[in-house]
Amino acid sequence: MDANEVVRILSQRIEDGTYPAGSYLPPERDLAAELGVSRTVVQNALRRMETDCLLEREPRCRPRVAMTAGVSPNAGEMRQTDYVAACLWPTEGQCPVTLVAEGVRHILSATHHRLVMVSRRIADPSPSELVLMEGRFLQQAADDPNCRGVLIWYLGGEINRPYLEAIRHRGLPLVFVDRMPPCGFEADIVCTDHYGAARRATTALIDLGHRRIACVASNERVSSIRERIEGYRRALDMASVPFREEFLVVSEAQPGETTEQANERMVRHLLTLPNRPTAILALNDDIALHLIAAMRRLKVRVPQQCTVVGFDGVQRQITGSKELAGCVQDWIGIGERAAELLLDRIRTGRQKPYLSLLFHAPFRKGESVAAIYREEKLSRQMTG
Repeated sequence: MDANEVVRILSQRIEDGTYPAGSYLPPERDLAAELGVSRTVVQNALRRMETDCLLEREPRCRPRVAMTAGVSPNAGEMRQTDYVAACLWPTEGQCPVTLVAEGVRHILSATHHRLVMVSRRIADPSPSELVLMEGRFLQQAADDPNCRGVLIWYLGGEINRPYLEAIRHRGLPLVFVDRMPPCGFEADIVCTDHYGAARRATTALIDLGHRRIACVASNERVSSIRERIEGYRRALDMASVPFREEFLVVSEAQPGETTEQANERMVRHLLTLPNRPTAILALNDDIALHLIAAMRRLKVRVPQQCTVVGFDGVQRQITGSKELAGCVQDWIGIGERAAELLLDRIRTGRQKPYLSLLFHAPFRKGESVAAIYREEKLSRQMTG
């Protein structure tokens, strides 16, 4: 390895934030040992970097990264053809993505940055088809010189990690929105405190006297669902309420089954269990509203016979209705903060240190929740 290669390695570390502006480089002896070269090679490389204004040196001091180092001369400039790519699922026309996109647009419009949203090419894609489309979108962003940064509502797990690595290799800023990246992939994240919110919602039900609380999750294999289930189970544990496996249910239609039929089957299953649940924590509002509709078709009264709680607050934010109780996420705020963080990365050209910003999702009571005062028999009604 010669001085040119040492310059390349150290310059890359400055650009990616490993050596932030104003920080001192490691001692020459340590750099030489790490890189497997002589101190003379390191000294030659450092002198060249001083000449290029990447480093500053004071007498009897180690070199320090210049305050202007690591920022590309064109980092903050946007050409007319440049854009920010947003991969937000399932589609822009559905909530809560509509609210996130509203927040993103609010910030980008003020700075005249162009936004390109991913679009679905399949009417009703399966989870695996969504992952494939996400991978294609990420690869296109990595290959397009006009793309300056990416916002992503991530679904791909380990499958799409190579595309994330392609984005990172290109040097594009990448911000994850309300979903965590795959394990070991460090990145900026703006999301809800899913664990804490689910724990608080379950605790609120326990405080109302409920001890048999079911949890209905979607079939998405994403971090937010895992964290909400962990929060639900932690609240039960903290209150010394036994966790029951049969109370944790995935909302998923069977082959040939309509959504209405699937939800009616799930309601019948839950409410005919021995020591049936008196409350249900649905891990998104869409599931909660479908469960309430199924209960009404089955003549089950909410909340008198079963309390139902949602998670995301979309109904409140779109319609203003307070019918459904649940955790209310700040979707617009999440979109705004994610866009602000991405624009800051674009302007400065630096990607580190990575930030993880959590939004509080308060529990709001509604007409779908009630305290336990007496239990009504449902077995005959459910099986009749």
